[in-house]
Amino acid sequence: EESRAAGDAPNEAAALNTLGVILARRQRDEEAEAAWRRCEQVAREGGDRRKQASSTNNLGLLRMRRGDLAEATRLLEGSLAIEREIGNRPGVIGSMIALAEVQSRQGRDDLSVDTYRDAIRLAREIGLMYALGICLNNLASIHARAHRLDEALATYGQALELKREMGDRSGVATTLANCAIVRQVLGDMAGAVSTLEAALSQAQVQRQTRVVAAILEARGNLAWVVGDFDAAIRDLTEAVAMDPGRGGSDSRLLKAVSLLAVGREVEARAAAAGLSPDQEALFRASLGEPESVSLVLSRPPEPDQTGMLWSSIAAAAGRTDAVEGIRGMLRVLESRRMLGILWRVRADLAFLTASREDAARARAEVAKLAAPLPPERRATLEAHPSIARLARAGL
Repeated sequence: EESRAAGDAPNEAAALNTLGVILARRQRDEEAEAAWRRCEQVAREGGDRRKQASSTNNLGLLRMRRGDLAEATRLLEGSLAIEREIGNRPGVIGSMIALAEVQSRQGRDDLSVDTYRDAIRLAREIGLMYALGICLNNLASIHARAHRLDEALATYGQALELKREMGDRSGVATTLANCAIVRQVLGDMAGAVSTLEAALSQAQVQRQTRVVAAILEARGNLAWVVGDFDAAIRDLTEAVAMDPGRGGSDSRLLKAVSLLAVGREVEARAAAAGLSPDQEALFRASLGEPESVSLVLSRPPEPDQTGMLWSSIAAAAGRTDAVEGIRGMLRVLESRRMLGILWRVRADLAFLTASREDAARARAEVAKLAAPLPPERRATLEAHPSIARLARAGL
C-alpha cells in the first residue's frame, strides 16, 4: 500500500509477488491469484518485464495446481516468451520446467521430454545445477512411467551424481529411492533393497519426514512383492503414520492385503477403511467376495502392482475366464522386461491353465531373482503364495 501510494511501481510489484507466494503456501489460492494478477498489471504498466514474467509464471503454476492445465499452458508459454525476450536464461529454465510438468500431466510426454531436454541443455550451458537436478529427476520419472526403464535408471544416475556433487543429501535420498523402484521393476531385488537402505540412511540423517515416509512406502511395497508380509505391514503402517497424505496411494491397499495374507482379517478390514472405490473392490475381491471378484476381473489388468493383485485374485478364485487377460498382461511385461512382476503373473497363469511348463519357468524366474538376496528374504520369495499354490496343485 505504501509503494502504491508513493507511485513506486517496482516495489509495489515486488511486494505483490511476495504476497502471492505467501498466500499460495497457505493454500489461499484465490487471494494469491488476485495478488499475482495485480502484480502482472503493475509490472506491465511500469515496463518491468522480469516481474511480469515472474507473476505470469506463478499464475501458471497456480492453475496447474488447481488442475486447469489449458490455462496453465497459456500462462507458462507467455512467461517463457517474455523470459526469452529479455534474455533471462534462469527464468527461461524455470518456465520450461513448469511447462514440461504441465505437458506431462496432459499426457503429452513426448513434448514434455523435449522441453526438459531443452532446459537441461541450457542449465548445463549456464551452470544452473539445482535446476539441472530437477530436470534430470523429472525426465527420469517420465521415462519410468513410459516403461523406458533403462533410460530412467541412467537418467536417475546422472541426477544422483549431480546431487552428490552439490551436497544435496535430501535430493540424494529421494533419487536413490526412485532408482530402487526402477531396479525392483527390472527384477534387481537385491539392488533395490540395498539402494533403499542407503536412501533411508540419508533421509534419516536429514530428518526429512516426508522423504523417509516415501522410502518406507517403497520398502513396504518391495516387501509385499516378495511376500515378506510382516515387513510390508510394518513399513506401510509407519509410512502412512509419518505422512497421512500417503494413505490415498496404494500403500493402504497393500497393507490391507498383507494383513489378509497373514490371517489378520479384522485388522485388514480396518486398514481398508477409506480406500478409493477401485481399491476397495480389489480388497473385497482379495477377501474372495464373488461380486467384487467379478467386478475386478471385468476390467482389463494393468501391467503393474495392481495387475499382480488382479492375477492373484483370478488364481485364488479359479477364474479361468481371466486367462486371456493374464496372457495379455504377460506379453506386455515380457516386452518391457518387467522381471520383478513377470514371475508372479506367470505363476498365476500356470495355476489357472495347469501348465507345468509355465510353472517351471515361474520357479526359474523366482530362483534367479532370489539368488542375490539375503537368506531370509530369499526363502520368503521362494515360498511366495503364488509359488506355493503351484506346489499344492501338483505343478
